[in-house]
Amino acid sequence: MKNTPKFHLTVLLFFLASFCSVAQSYPVPETVEFAGISINISKDAQGIIQNDIKSLLSNKTFLNAKLDRTALYFPIVETMLADEGIPDDFKYLAVQESGLLSDVVSKSNAVGFWQFKRETATEFGLRVDEQIDERKNIHASTKAACLYLKRNNLVLNNWISSLNSYRTGLSNVYKFIPKEWYGSNEITVNAQTDTYVLRAIAHKLVLEKEMVKYKPSNISFFEYTYNAGKSISYIAKELEVSEDDIRKYNRWVSSTNIPEDKSYIVLIALSDEEVEPMKEKVLAMNGKTDIFKEDLGFPVLTRITPKTKNKKLPIFFEINNKSGIQAQTGDDVESICVRADFDVNNFIKYNDLADGLDAKIIPNEIYYLEKKSKKAPVPFHTITNATEQTLWKVSQMYGIRLSKLLKYNRLDAPQRLVDGRVLWLQKRRPSNTPVEVITLPSKPVIREVSKEVEMVQTSKNIAQQTEGESAKDVDLNLSEMKYTETETKVPQIKQQVVAQTTENEAVKTITPAQVRQVANHTHTVTSGENYYSIARKYNVSVNDVWVWNKTNRDVMLGIGKKLIIKSGYYNETSSGVLAHSTK
Repeated sequence: MKNTPKFHLTVLLFFLASFCSVAQSYPVPETVEFAGISINISKDAQGIIQNDIKSLLSNKTFLNAKLDRTALYFPIVETMLADEGIPDDFKYLAVQESGLLSDVVSKSNAVGFWQFKRETATEFGLRVDEQIDERKNIHASTKAACLYLKRNNLVLNNWISSLNSYRTGLSNVYKFIPKEWYGSNEITVNAQTDTYVLRAIAHKLVLEKEMVKYKPSNISFFEYTYNAGKSISYIAKELEVSEDDIRKYNRWVSSTNIPEDKSYIVLIALSDEEVEPMKEKVLAMNGKTDIFKEDLGFPVLTRITPKTKNKKLPIFFEINNKSGIQAQTGDDVESICVRADFDVNNFIKYNDLADGLDAKIIPNEIYYLEKKSKKAPVPFHTITNATEQTLWKVSQMYGIRLSKLLKYNRLDAPQRLVDGRVLWLQKRRPSNTPVEVITLPSKPVIREVSKEVEMVQTSKNIAQQTEGESAKDVDLNLSEMKYTETETKVPQIKQQVVAQTTENEAVKTITPAQVRQVANHTHTVTSGENYYSIARKYNVSVNDVWVWNKTNRDVMLGIGKKLIIKSGYYNETSSGVLAHSTK
C-alpha cells in the first residue's frame, strides 16, 4: 500500500507525457492563413492557441465523433459557403460554435449549428416556432450565417474582424479589433486579441490535419426535396428508410408533416453505395428522369470495362466520344490517376480542376482522360437546376472546355447561375444580345392531405411568412442585399398524378381551366430555345419532339425553325397566349 501513491504518480506522469507529445505534433506556427488573410501570431498568442489545441485533442472519442460529423456536414457547408462567396475556412467556425450538433443550446439560449438566438434568427429569415426551428437545419442556418457574415464584412472589410463580430455583434466588435485591420490582408494577433479568434485558429490547425488522416464512417446525406406536406412516417415508407433516422438528422421539424410554406430539404443518411440508387428511385417515383442522361442526351456514355465486383479495378468509360474513368468512393486526384495510370497534371487540366490536387473528386462521376472539345455538340443549354448545374458541371456534361464556355458567355470567372439561364455552347454571345433567362414551368409537388394526393405549384422565395407572424424584411441599408418574404399560390396544372399510396388511400387528379391541350401544334423556335426547353414547355419528352420532327440531338435548331408538337399541353397566360421566355 505504501507504493500506491508512487504508482499513481508514475501513471499520471505517463499520461501527461503522452498528452504533451500529441499536442506538440500540432505546433502553432508564427504565421497562418485564415480566410485569405495572413495572420502573424505573437509568442503569447501562440501559447493560448496551443492550450486550445490541447483541449481539442484531450478526448479522442469526443474528437472522433466530431470528425464523423464534419465528414457528414462539411460537403453541404463548403458548397453553400462557396455559393455565397464566404471563405471556406468559416466551416471551422460552425464546428467551434456547435460541434456540428443540430440541437445544442448555449447558456444564452443560442440554438443550432450556427448558434442563433431567436431574434437574430428571425431577422435573418429563419423560421422559429413550435413546428419548425430552422436554426437546427444545416441548409437554412448556414444560409443565414453567410448573410450575417457577408453583411458585417461589407462594413468591416476584413474577414477576421467579421469572424470576431459573429460573437460580439457588429456594433460591439470595434472594442476588440484594431483600426489597422480594416481592408488589410495581413494582421497580427496577440494575447489581447479576442480568444474567440484565437480559438478559431486552433480549430483550423487541428481539424485540417485530423480530417486528412481520419477515416469516417461510410455514411453520406441524400438531400430529399419531394417532401412538401408529407408526414415523416410517409417519407420513411416511401423511401424504405428508418423513421428514427429521419428524425435524428432532421430535428428542425417537430411537427408530423413537412410544412408547405416554402421548400425544405430533408436529409436521408445512407451508405455511399446507396446514394445513387436512391437518387434514381426518387426521380422515378416522382415522374422525373435524369435530365443529364435522358432528356438532354448528354453526356453520351459507353462503359468500356466489363462489370466486376473488384472495386480496385479502374472502370473506364467513353464519355462524349472521349476516354474517361469513373470515380469511386474515397478517390482523390492522385488515387484516381494511379488507378488510370494517367498523368496527374493532364488529368487536372483536362477536367478543369481549379483546386488542383486538392480538388474534390465526386464518386461515380466520369472524368475525362482526353482534352475536352472547343465546342459542344449543341448550340445552347438552359439551366434547369442551378444547385446542381454549375458551369463546371455543364462543361463536363457536354465535353466543352470550361475556358471556352466562359468565353462564349462573356464571363471572366465561374459564377453561380440561375434557373432558366441560357448558355451559349458553340460561339460567343454577341455583345448586343442580352443575357437570356427563360421562365421554366414550376415543379409539381406531391401533397399528402386527408389521404388525397394533389398537384400543387408554389413559387419559391428566400424566406416565407410563418403562420401567426408578420413577414419581416431584412434591410441591411445596402442596395445589393435586400430580402423580402412572400408566398404566391399559382394556378394548378392538369396532370396525371403518380404517387405511392397505401391500400386505403385515394389519388385525386386536379383539372383546372388554365391548361390548354394541343394537337398537331406548330411551334416556332425563338432565341435561346433548345429541344429540352421546348419539350418542357409542352410537357412532353425530348424524344417525342425528335420523333415527331424526324430529327435528333445532332440537328441544330435555328431561330424561326418550325417544330410539330403532335400532342401535349401548356400553361396559358391570362391573355390567352402561350407563356414564352423573358429576358
